[in-house]
Amino acid sequence: MASVLTPTATAPAAPAHAATADRHGGEDCPPDGLGPELTAPLDEAIEQTPSGGIEDATDWNPSWAWAAGAMISNLHDLHDLRRWAGVLATGELLSPAAQAQRLRTLPTGFPGTGYGLGIFETNGWIGHNGSLPGYETVTVYLPARKATLVVMINTDATSRGQEPSTLRARAITGIVTPDNVYAGAVRPS
Repeated sequence: MASVLTPTATAPAAPAHAATADRHGGEDCPPDGLGPELTAPLDEAIEQTPSGGIEDATDWNPSWAWAAGAMISNLHDLHDLRRWAGVLATGELLSPAAQAQRLRTLPTGFPGTGYGLGIFETNGWIGHNGSLPGYETVTVYLPARKATLVVMINTDATSRGQEPSTLRARAITGIVTPDNVYAGAVRPS
C-alpha cells in the first residue's frame, strides 16, 4: 500500500491529507439517515463523544489502538483494500483447513451475521470492518457474485445508534446486491 503511514506513540498524528474517506452527509452521496449536520471537509475526522457531542479527531494519534491503529492509509489505497477483501474472504493465503476453521462462525446477536476467527459473514458478505475515533471502514467480499465492497469514511458519529459505515454498506448492497444486503451491526428495527 503506497500511501500507508505507521504512527508511533510519540509521533504526531497523520497529516490532514492522509485522512481517509468520502464526505458524510453532503448532497454528493447522502447515506440513509445521515444529515448535513455531519458534513465535514475531506481532511477532517468527525468523532462522536460519549456525551453525544462532535469533535474533530483529525490530529489524534491512533497508535494507542495497537494493531487497529498501526497503519493509516488513504483513498489511494482503495485498490489494495479491494484486492485484500477477496484474499481475506477466500483464504487465498491459507491452507484449506485453516480457512474452513476461520469460516466456522458463531452467532453475534445481529440477525444474519456470524463471527469466526478474525472474520465475519453477514448475508453472504465475508470480511471485516473497523473503527477508530473519526474513521470507519468496511471491507467485504461476496463469493457468490465475486463482488467486493470497500467503504472508507471519516466519521464514526452514529445515526440513530447505528454505525455510519454499516448504514452506507447496507444502502449500497440494497441496490447492487438486493439478495445479499449487508447487515453488519445493524440493530433490528
